[in-house]
Amino acid sequence: MAVVYWDKEEALSRFSNSDATLKHLVTVFMECMPNFLESLNRSIEKNDFKSIAFNAHSIKGSAANISAKEIARVTKAIEVVAKYSEDEFDLILRLKDELTEIWAKTVEVLDEYIASLENDDKVAFSSDTFYGEIKKLQESLKHGEFVDSSTLNMFHTDVSLNLQQKLQKLERDIDMFKTKEALVLIDEILKEETK
Repeated sequence: MAVVYWDKEEALSRFSNSDATLKHLVTVFMECMPNFLESLNRSIEKNDFKSIAFNAHSIKGSAANISAKEIARVTKAIEVVAKYSEDEFDLILRLKDELTEIWAKTVEVLDEYIASLENDDKVAFSSDTFYGEIKKLQESLKHGEFVDSSTLNMFHTDVSLNLQQKLQKLERDIDMFKTKEALVLIDEILKEETK
C-alpha cells in the first residue's frame, strides 16, 4: 500500500473545500515546522523526556490539522515512547530519523500542491469584485465576525505592488486581531477605488 504523506481531500473537507484557506495553513505549517523540529531535536539531545513528549505532541497536532498523516503518526509514536517508555531511548532516536525522512517527502507533496495553485492565483478579477470583497471584509470586522484573512490571497497577484503590500499588512493585522488597524487600512484601500 502506498504511503500517504498528505491527505489533501481530507484536509480540504476540514476547511470547507477552500483551497485559499488550506494553502494559507499549509504555508504556515511549512514555515513553522523547521522550528518545531529543532525544538524536538534539542529535547532529544538533552534526554528531556517531558520536553520530547510536549514537542512531539505539538507537531502531531499541527500535522493532523492539515492531514499530514505520516508526520502525525510518527510524532504520536515519539510522544508515547517519551511518556511511557523512557528506557527505549534508542527507539526515539530511530523515530526521529524516520521523522526527518517523512518531513522531506511531505515537503515535496505540499510544495507540489502550492505550485498547482499558482496559476489559479492569477485569475483576473474585476475592480468591482475586488472592492466588493474588501467592503464585505470591512462589514465583517465592524460586526466582530471571524474573518479568514487567507481569502485575500486570491487578489495578491492581480493588483499593484503598493496594494499587494497593503493587503499583506491587512492579513497580518487580521491574524493578530488588530481590528482597529485593519479597519483604518481598509479605509485607505477603499480610497483607491475613487481614484
